[in-house]
Amino acid sequence: MFAKDHYVPVLKWKRGEKFAIKDLTNAVKSKMTPLIEVPPIAWDFINDMPAKSVDQHLEKVVDSVGDSWGQDRPAFLDLQFIDSDERMNDSSHPLEYIFNSARAINLPMIPVTGLDRDSAYQSSVSRIYDIDGLGVCLRLDLDEVADDSDPRIASLVSALRVPETDIDLALDLEYIEPTRSSLLARSILNFIRLSLGIQRWRNIILLGTSFPKELKFDPNTDNRVPRAEWEIWNYLLRNQSKIHRIPTFGDYTIVHPEPFETLGLDPRIMQFGAKVKYTCVDSWMIIKGESFKKATPAEQNQALCRYLVGQPEYRGPSFSWGDKTIDDCANRKMVGSLETWVRAGVNHHITFVINQLASAAVS
Repeated sequence: MFAKDHYVPVLKWKRGEKFAIKDLTNAVKSKMTPLIEVPPIAWDFINDMPAKSVDQHLEKVVDSVGDSWGQDRPAFLDLQFIDSDERMNDSSHPLEYIFNSARAINLPMIPVTGLDRDSAYQSSVSRIYDIDGLGVCLRLDLDEVADDSDPRIASLVSALRVPETDIDLALDLEYIEPTRSSLLARSILNFIRLSLGIQRWRNIILLGTSFPKELKFDPNTDNRVPRAEWEIWNYLLRNQSKIHRIPTFGDYTIVHPEPFETLGLDPRIMQFGAKVKYTCVDSWMIIKGESFKKATPAEQNQALCRYLVGQPEYRGPSFSWGDKTIDDCANRKMVGSLETWVRAGVNHHITFVINQLASAAVS
């Protein structure tokens, strides 16, 4: 079972996130178990077709997890964004392909499933558990888990042939409207308090985020967005005497739960601009610049980072790889790309949350 200070970040498995994880210290990695989401296959807008085959899309996933995360600790793996009709060239299910590849390099991974997955996906999960025995993560939304006696849950657990003591229950709030955080916190507290079977699961993980889908802020502004998921978890911690167990904290780092690929946006006609996302105690600092058509990345990125290092929330260059990158940019040692600032923001966020959880666990 996870300790109270353990952390489960949901990671969209793209280059920025991969390198953000690779640059974490071993001390930070030892306190977390990432839930890796393989993103949808990108769309080729020129030829009006998928940009890759499923084989091409998945062929490097396992190697990248091993390279970035390492092979000495487990990770959760979810293929919910891969179309259920997709099959590999050898006719195998994509989930089994991933886990066969992981097994070949001794990479421990735990499959993630939910009530919305088809029978082929569930059968693959069951076979993976039969071979690896590392457990299964059952990812449910609040409506699905609200009725602790929902027959669909019992039916799925039975079909998977996995004992509940080997199942991690992930309660996924997905996007949280900040104004609803107090109501959600009370609802979750009541669910845990009244659920007679809450103790039967190996771990209870609370996922969610209030990070906005679109950053509709004016150019050249410093904006603060509440971290509602952190407020909810802290409410549970303050009321731990009323409930059977405290769920493990999880979030979506510095992105919205909905993948970019599902929005149907053509990157060729999008305007990109400078922005830096920085996690603070109970909010995100989102410093937004202008379109790169109006000012160069060098001018904007360095100006935004100089502003950030002057704020009291900045933790200093020794705090994380992300903070060192911000300091280097502020001092005109580098410029960075859009990927760099995803990498820096996620790396800082994970390090920051691990420190927060360590403090909360002893308070």
